[in-house]
Amino acid sequence: AVVSTQSGHYGRGALCIIDRSFMKELEVEKLCDSNQFECLGRDDPGPGVHDALLNLWRSGESSGFVSRHVSYNVVGICDSGRPSTLSVFKPGIPYYYGLLKIHKLKDCDILPGHPVPTATLR
Repeated sequence: AVVSTQSGHYGRGALCIIDRSFMKELEVEKLCDSNQFECLGRDDPGPGVHDALLNLWRSGESSGFVSRHVSYNVVGICDSGRPSTLSVFKPGIPYYYGLLKIHKLKDCDILPGHPVPTATLR
């Protein structure tokens, strides 16, 4: 629900109290929309994308666009040209989180006691 507050931008504002089940339903609806997301199936493209990224950095380094120091500090390419084994440089598992963009609504769309419009989740 949307609850009025006394402060905020230009002296007006709103606080959104979101029910978790509402957010779950909204997330599933958005993730199932093929206009916004493409289902990749069970094949994880992460390792291939990571290798391609490292190759781009190696190319940038050999072309003089980035230094060895920057290459190491950003993506962990060692002096040998191989990726570092430190955990800080290993790609993690991505996760999805809903982000309500209530600030993009018009004042007339923010109604105290009413559900948050679903168009605010992007």
